[in-house]
Amino acid sequence: MDKSIINLNDRLKSFSLLEILIGLVIAFIASSMLSKAFGRLGIIDHDFSILFAIFLVFLFLFRGVKDLKPRIDEIFIEKNRNEALYLFICNFFFGFFVLSFFGTFDSSFSSGLQLSYDSGFTLLLSVLSSVIFAPIVEELLFRGIIFNKLNSKISVLYAVIITSLLFSAFHGFGRLLVTFIFSIALCIIYLKTENILIPIFIHILNNLIGTILTDFGHIEPIAASAPISYIMLIISIIAGILMIKYIRDNFNVLKS
Repeated sequence: MDKSIINLNDRLKSFSLLEILIGLVIAFIASSMLSKAFGRLGIIDHDFSILFAIFLVFLFLFRGVKDLKPRIDEIFIEKNRNEALYLFICNFFFGFFVLSFFGTFDSSFSSGLQLSYDSGFTLLLSVLSSVIFAPIVEELLFRGIIFNKLNSKISVLYAVIITSLLFSAFHGFGRLLVTFIFSIALCIIYLKTENILIPIFIHILNNLIGTILTDFGHIEPIAASAPISYIMLIISIIAGILMIKYIRDNFNVLKS
C-alpha cells in the first residue's frame, strides 16, 4: 500500500494481496477476542465480530485518504443517484420477493434474510451487521479488492464473471442466481463511476429495506400467500428482466 496515494479509488487498487491477507488474519484474531468478550456478557454474534473487525482493518488501510467527502457527494449527483436507485429497486423486487416466495417451499432460498436475536442489544448488533458492516465489507472485498485485482490481470468481462460467481457463492446456493445478477450490475456501476461508495450505497439500501420488511414488517407470509404471491412473482420476473436489460445495455462498459 502506498500511503502517499490520497485518492480513494487509487488507494483501493494499491493494496497488495499480502497486505489484505495480513489484514484478514488480524481481523479474525480480533473478532475471536471480541466474540469471547461478548460471550462473557451472554451475547453471541459472530457475524458482527468478524465484520466489525474487517471494517476496522479497512479504516486503518484507508487512513490519509482525502477525497472521501467529494466521493460521497458523487453518490447524490442526479445521474448517479437515479441509476443507483433504479438498480436498488429492480434488484429488491427481483431478489427479495423471489427469495420470499420460494423460501416457503425451500428454506435455503430465504436463509440469511432473517436476523437472529435474543435481546435488544443482540438485535442492534445484527442490524448493524446486516445493514452497515456487511455491505461495506463485502463491496470493499469483492468489488474493491477481488475485482480490481482480477481486472488488472485478465479481461474485464472475465473479472466481472469470476467476481460475481464468488460473490454469489459467498451468499449460499439458494441465492445464487439473484446475487450473481446483482453482483454484475454492481460491477458495472462501479466501472462506470469508479466510485466504490456507489455500490456500497446500493448494497446498504438493499439490506436496509430487506431488514425492515423481514425482521420488523414480517412481510414474507404476506408475500407468499395467494393471490399476492402470484402478483409478486410477476413483479419479480419483470424486475429481473429489467436487471438483465440494464446489464445488456451497459455491456459496452464490460467490453471496453
